[in-house]
Amino acid sequence: MPKKPRKKSARKSDPAALTPAELAKILTAAGGQTVSEATVRGHVEAGSPVSAGGRINLVHYVAWLIREMQRRIEAAPEGPDGSQ
Repeated sequence: MPKKPRKKSARKSDPAALTPAELAKILTAAGGQTVSEATVRGHVEAGSPVSAGGRINLVHYVAWLIREMQRRIEAAPEGPDGSQ
């Protein structure tokens, strides 16, 4: 019986070294919202961690996002009833 030709597998992304486009695709697939490459690049410009080669570590990026969210919550003015 002849062997079936192997399909070329898509390049697997390294979660420790993603391009902004790869990261945007992963975040969009995992979440309920579309994340654009431009959004990821904006985060890089705002200080998210990135390697010297321009690659992004998924875990470090998500940790940075959480710290940014916490910083914004803490900086938000309190409402009249003391709530944020």
